[in-house]
Amino acid sequence: MLNQILRKRKKFEYEINKIGNYILEKKKKIRIINKKKFQTNLDIIVDRKIKKLIFDFFNTRKVISEENKSNKLPKKNYWLIDPIDGTRSLYGGYKTYGIQLCYVLNNKPVYSLINLPTMKKNISAIINKGVKINGKKFIIKNSVKNTIVDNYPKPNFECKKVMEACKIIKYIEAGSFAYKSMLIALNKASLLFKNVQFYAWDVFPQSLINKELGNFTFDLKGNEFVAIKRLSYRDGLIISNSKNNIKKILQLYK
Repeated sequence: MLNQILRKRKKFEYEINKIGNYILEKKKKIRIINKKKFQTNLDIIVDRKIKKLIFDFFNTRKVISEENKSNKLPKKNYWLIDPIDGTRSLYGGYKTYGIQLCYVLNNKPVYSLINLPTMKKNISAIINKGVKINGKKFIIKNSVKNTIVDNYPKPNFECKKVMEACKIIKYIEAGSFAYKSMLIALNKASLLFKNVQFYAWDVFPQSLINKELGNFTFDLKGNEFVAIKRLSYRDGLIISNSKNNIKKILQLYK
């Protein structure tokens, strides 16, 4: 499969970008169809479009999606997708949402793609081959420092504690997890900290991209996100371009 992805990457990413543009075109027609799940008509449509694309390109229906949650992971190799990460942001008229997906080989993401429609960016990575943005190689030369990103208008109590421990002086507000994590990848922020529950489709598409750029993704118990062992993760998350930031936060939560 990875060889197929290498051969078809350019065309596949072009088609994913078209789906991102579709979200932009149809965002004013978004409506909630399941209040309990906060699921919209666009979540379902985009989910179907991505699954069809994966089948058309790679002839497989082994796809785990946020829109049809399963209690079990496939044994080894499958696609993991979040059709619209940040549905609430999209529904609320904000710009911070995106498409997340990755291909999992032997329980590890080996190809990741995050599309940010409002930024007009396709950010992708293949294991040990670096990162591309809109098809062009991307390398971070001088990492930004002292900037944290979170989804509140102002830092909450926990965020303030982390900012003090890591000597963070700048705060950026952004909605979806895809958008926040890609601000680290794009070198717009140096730290993302969340002490909440996550799912595999939240964490692993970005973890490969950030790892290929030299950044780190850990939980609050000091475990790095490398292999996918389950769907749900309850021990929080730290993404940073600084190992020192991670050490300081882990000290806070011992």
